[in-house]
Amino acid sequence: MLAFGVTVNAVAQFLGPTSSAKSEYARSTRPPFAPPSWLFGVAWPINNLLTLWGNREVLNAPPSPDRTAYLQLQAATWALYATYGLARFRLRSPILGYANTAMFLALAGPSAVRAARIDRKLLASYATLGPWLVLATILSVYQLGDPDPLFGG
Repeated sequence: MLAFGVTVNAVAQFLGPTSSAKSEYARSTRPPFAPPSWLFGVAWPINNLLTLWGNREVLNAPPSPDRTAYLQLQAATWALYATYGLARFRLRSPILGYANTAMFLALAGPSAVRAARIDRKLLASYATLGPWLVLATILSVYQLGDPDPLFGG
């Protein structure tokens, strides 16, 4: 599980924002309640550690339809996590950033339901991720009005 987490985070860093994209993000539209940028660097490692713990627990659970569905949902959410930086920052697309974040949130709900069916304690792996994804999705909605060179805006 550790190797998987390191690999996905390495891919996310490789595909992530350049220094110019970071400064562009600093100028983007954000609501007054937006957390400071540095907080993202604190929140995501916590989210990822809790998610990896949940993934390990599910991998060690007996095979079941819920386990299979959970693992499929997790594969999709990890792919979204790894490609967010590419979508939002490298491609400079608020639209793709929103789509990525909204899909992640939409998949996290059914994933949490499947996890709870396997073992209710696994809901703890969503303790920070769920609220953070709600906030991130709201922030992404605010940024939809920013220029999007990928889609001609």
